[in-house]
Amino acid sequence: MLFNIENVKSFIEILKEKLNFEYKHIQYSTLGGKENISIIITVSIENQSLWYNGILQNSKYANFYLSNNGKLELFSKHHNMPKLRKCKIKNITHLIEKLNKYEKSCLVTL
Repeated sequence: MLFNIENVKSFIEILKEKLNFEYKHIQYSTLGGKENISIIITVSIENQSLWYNGILQNSKYANFYLSNNGKLELFSKHHNMPKLRKCKIKNITHLIEKLNKYEKSCLVTL
């Protein structure tokens, strides 16, 4: 298990500190019960002041879903953002590397 209800808040704090995106909003959900806790990661490569009408979906954004068993899925993104295949995350370092690499690929495609 990648994270659980006891360590999810520290997991999120590390992500907020280490991710390179201009905007990041990270929260957890216990909708499936505490044993099925998950993290929803919303990021944008643009500063919030540049969003048209202040709306996240008008920016270069992406939404990720991370389950506690390590499955990472991109479920929503701006049409100019690159795709990301579903993958299995081994640990928090692997997750940070994967998302920061995605951020770099977003900057290259612009």
